[in-house]
Amino acid sequence: MDVSREQCETRVELIRLWSERLMRDYDHICFTYRQKLQRPVIKVDAMAGRWGVFDPETRTLVLSETLIDNYPWDAVLEILKHEMAHQIVFDQFGSDQAHGPLFHRACRMLGMAQWAMRAETDLQDCVPQSTDAPSAPEDERLLRRVEKLLALSASSNEHEAMSAMAKVREMQSRYQLERLRANRPADYLCLTLRLKKKRVERYQSVIASLLNEHFFVEVIHSRLYDAGHCCEYKTLELLGSRQNVKMAEYVFYFLSNQLPMLWRDFQQGGNRGRVSQSSYYLGVLHGFGEKLEVQSKRASEGTEEIESRALLAVGDKELSEFVRNRFPKLTNVGRGRRRHDAYAYAAGQAAGARLKLHRGIESRSDSGKFLTS
Repeated sequence: MDVSREQCETRVELIRLWSERLMRDYDHICFTYRQKLQRPVIKVDAMAGRWGVFDPETRTLVLSETLIDNYPWDAVLEILKHEMAHQIVFDQFGSDQAHGPLFHRACRMLGMAQWAMRAETDLQDCVPQSTDAPSAPEDERLLRRVEKLLALSASSNEHEAMSAMAKVREMQSRYQLERLRANRPADYLCLTLRLKKKRVERYQSVIASLLNEHFFVEVIHSRLYDAGHCCEYKTLELLGSRQNVKMAEYVFYFLSNQLPMLWRDFQQGGNRGRVSQSSYYLGVLHGFGEKLEVQSKRASEGTEEIESRALLAVGDKELSEFVRNRFPKLTNVGRGRRRHDAYAYAAGQAAGARLKLHRGIESRSDSGKFLTS
């Protein structure tokens, strides 16, 4: 049963709930990454200057109360993996090495994020919180150019807006090709979109599909514990290079915010129910997707060379490998048919075909610098 933070009678009870959850997550990590580890005593405690510690002598794994109080659970899980990696080094490799090659090997075995492998972990760079960690100069140049083009896509001139959005996606494709030709490693990361709901709405799943197909990322449906409410919520995980993930995040929220505004305008013609609203949303996304498909075909006409297609296939393989490393036990889930309002769907499709992707990339910063063991 879900228990809210307010319902927890004492701080001790809240910490007990967190500790029990960490035990379940420890077992799930072992199952996911096929690790046979003996679970240590897992505790949540007040610790000064550390996010976590694994003590092989007492067989105790401790995570910081400050970490859980102030950071999302995906950050907590990465710190938990960090301490589990120390356990692997001690239990499986028979070493007390701190953060050397054996430790990094153990981190890779647990599909850890790069930021969590460091001895000193600055959560300003924590991927689940922000995509604004320092980027390579070429990445920064691309993002600045994208911002300028998104400003143009707000133009009232339909041809200018379409041209700007097409240019953004062409730049993403060209950047990918240049990186692969230079044999430059991709700065892959995983960003969590926290939906704060017990279910993923159908329109959110459709947006995720559009991101998968047109914005050089993979989107994974998942769930994440919320320490404040002591319950699980649905999430979407965006995986890809930093600049592509940042762009996909922006597009997800842009579309999510546009849908209710377009629906309110459409409703002025008469009150309609939830079935009509769902149909309208899907129609908008279908129309927007058709626009993206047209742009993709135009862009591909200029990149039909065998070398380009081969390089992009290599990029797809790299990303697929990154996804498999982070989520080695993925499953596909089908969806049933829903009731449908044909009129609302057609109206939404027409509105989606007119939808323009406006400028809106912003930066965020919250920092906390502590040590892991």
